[in-house]
Amino acid sequence: MQAKWFLKNLDARLASIGNQRKIDDLPAVVDLEWDHRVNKKGQQVPCADGKIHNDCWQIVAPNEIIARLTAWATVVEAETGKKPVIYTAKSWVRERIKDENKFSKIGTAKIWIADYVPHDKNGRDTLLTVKPRVPQGTVASLWQFSDRAQFSNKAKPQRVDANLFKGTVDDFKVAFQLPK
Repeated sequence: MQAKWFLKNLDARLASIGNQRKIDDLPAVVDLEWDHRVNKKGQQVPCADGKIHNDCWQIVAPNEIIARLTAWATVVEAETGKKPVIYTAKSWVRERIKDENKFSKIGTAKIWIADYVPHDKNGRDTLLTVKPRVPQGTVASLWQFSDRAQFSNKAKPQRVDANLFKGTVDDFKVAFQLPK
């Protein structure tokens, strides 16, 4: 099972630097988005069925995706004591799960939504007032609003993902089960 593999590798990597899981760790995150498999040369590689697909998730039935995700989240929460986070996009859920209500039934995890919403050209709406598009029946705990934000570094400016949590530091600690 992927959850056990994930936890085993997490613990091994932490141990390799003389560390271990701690109460103030952020929860585990599963990245649930399009799976475009390519090799180092940029060529597509086969999915689990041995065939080339634009997205390897397209060969997995929606109910199977939900079952895998629920199993992963349940094991990870039991092992870490924290509700894991699912990083996804509403468009992925619509494409792969089909029924957004099925996705909302995964009550064991928080949602980190990727939604690059265009902003109001009149300047009335800001990141504090615009809401991301989320799968029906869910609430986004975190919102990735850009994959092209600029990180100012005089030597080498970089583009980074930009995320938003709407709340205070204390709200963040409560949402992600961190000590106060």
